[in-house]
Amino acid sequence: MTTAIAPRPLIGRFEIRRIMAEREQRLIAVVHAALQEVQQLLRAEDLRIANAMNRPPHLEPSVLQRWAARTEQMVHALLAPVRLTRADPQPISDVAFRTAEELARQQIGRLIRDLSPAQLAAVRQQLAELVRLGPTPQVLQAIARATGLTALQTQRVANTFRRVIEQGAGPGTAMLRAQEHADRLLEQRAQTIARHEAVTYTNQLVLARGKAVDAGGGVIVKQWVSARDLRVDGGNPLGVCRQLDNNARIPIDEQFVVDGEQYDAPPAHVGCRCLLEIWRDDGR
Repeated sequence: MTTAIAPRPLIGRFEIRRIMAEREQRLIAVVHAALQEVQQLLRAEDLRIANAMNRPPHLEPSVLQRWAARTEQMVHALLAPVRLTRADPQPISDVAFRTAEELARQQIGRLIRDLSPAQLAAVRQQLAELVRLGPTPQVLQAIARATGLTALQTQRVANTFRRVIEQGAGPGTAMLRAQEHADRLLEQRAQTIARHEAVTYTNQLVLARGKAVDAGGGVIVKQWVSARDLRVDGGNPLGVCRQLDNNARIPIDEQFVVDGEQYDAPPAHVGCRCLLEIWRDDGR
């Protein structure tokens, strides 16, 4: 009589989450430093001139240059948990490492292309706020501090400035409060970007490994696994990640489908903490 052995995923959930967290922490430092550099690109004087000319400053080349200068650091932050040298006890194969590096470079390239337009949209929002609040030195300095943020976050910084003024404080106090708010938002944005990239990259590596093992044989299946806590989908029981985390396993080359959207692997949205599990489905 033989004893049935319960199937196990090819990579454990704990290991995947550990690697995700390590990548996120390494990437946060790089992204935060890059956002601070972008923040320093636009001075209050530049905003004053742009406001007078009624057009945004020509920042795109400078923004792209600053982000591109951080490319190698961001790629390394994603690759770091991968064993890199043959001196390591369990080095990965050359093919696996080339795949990991190629994925990292493609992903960081997309991130840089996406970040520059977002930065320019924030500058346009700053100009709109200058028209509304008036280009006083305090407003110029407070809003210039928000250059590394999104347009929505820039709006929040401006709202902080206006609210403090309405509460009876002077322009100098309002400026300092707005700058403090901008600094906090910058930290949050760095973490949001780092988490999204770490989750995306780690799950794409798991997916690539599953496809390599499967090699078209139909023996590898995948499963969507959420963080399974109260923060998933903001507690919404009908949220996309809760729906996808249904214990179903599908062929490695198929798409997860929910509400008309398709995903080959997590994340399903910004802030998603889901992971991809891969299983052998050939009885072994």
